[in-house]
Amino acid sequence: MLIKHTDLDLETAILLDRVQKHKPISAEAVKMLRSKNLVEGRKNALIVAKSIAQATEQEADYTRAKGFSDEFCMDLIEKAVNEHGSLSRPKIDELVSPYLPAILDEKQRFGKIGNLLTKLKHSGKIHIGPGKVWMPGPEN
Repeated sequence: MLIKHTDLDLETAILLDRVQKHKPISAEAVKMLRSKNLVEGRKNALIVAKSIAQATEQEADYTRAKGFSDEFCMDLIEKAVNEHGSLSRPKIDELVSPYLPAILDEKQRFGKIGNLLTKLKHSGKIHIGPGKVWMPGPEN
């Protein structure tokens, strides 16, 4: 990357390497990298920016780290529930987990999926049926 981006100094390159390896960096370093648009995400879950991922041919890693949008995940859940008639929470977790940001731990993934299910429920697209399975449409 340094060959392609000669404007990056060695310190910045080392900091980006630490971000890619999920090693801690100082708050000042985070601020500096953000000001140069080289990183994205929260301080405890930083990832290199899309431009850096593209320059280093790590687009797939970037997409896995960033995860897919809430809309994509909710559409996936809604389509699966409609297609199968009903789905249990463990099946929904199994379906959606690969599309969530890689940095999330199991507890965070569970909470994120719960939030997505709640949004779908409030919009009337799915509801909880007998046996605690998710079913298509609003609750009757």
